[in-house]
Amino acid sequence: MTTLRLAGKHCAVVGATGIIGAQIAKAFASHGAVVSLLGRSALQARPKLEAELAPYSPPSPAPSSSPDNAPAPSDVPAAHRFLRLDVSDPAAIKSVFGGRGAAGSQVDCSVTDVGGLCGS
Repeated sequence: MTTLRLAGKHCAVVGATGIIGAQIAKAFASHGAVVSLLGRSALQARPKLEAELAPYSPPSPAPSSSPDNAPAPSDVPAAHRFLRLDVSDPAAIKSVFGGRGAAGSQVDCSVTDVGGLCGS
C-alpha cells in the first residue's frame, strides 16, 4: 500500500480556479490532502473542479509507535472546500484568514497563485 505524503494535511490554494492553481490543488488532493480552493470564481468552478479532485478520506489512525501517520487533527475539514475570495478586498481576506486559517481551520500548506495584484 502506498502512503500518501499529505494524508491528513489541510492545504489552501488561493487562485485555485486558474490553470496553475487548479493543477496545484489537484496535486495536493492526489497526495491525500484535503484542499480549500479559494478564488473569485471558486463557487462557480466547483462542479468542474470537484469532479477532477481525488476524493479526500481522512487517514486511518496509526499505531502509536508511528507519529508520521498520526490521525488528522479535528479542525481539518472533512472534505475539499470551495471559498469565494477576492484578494483585492482586504475585508474579504480578513474574513477568510482572520481566524486560524482558511475559514478558521488549521492550514498546513498554503499556495498563493494570483495575478494582477500590482497597485496603481
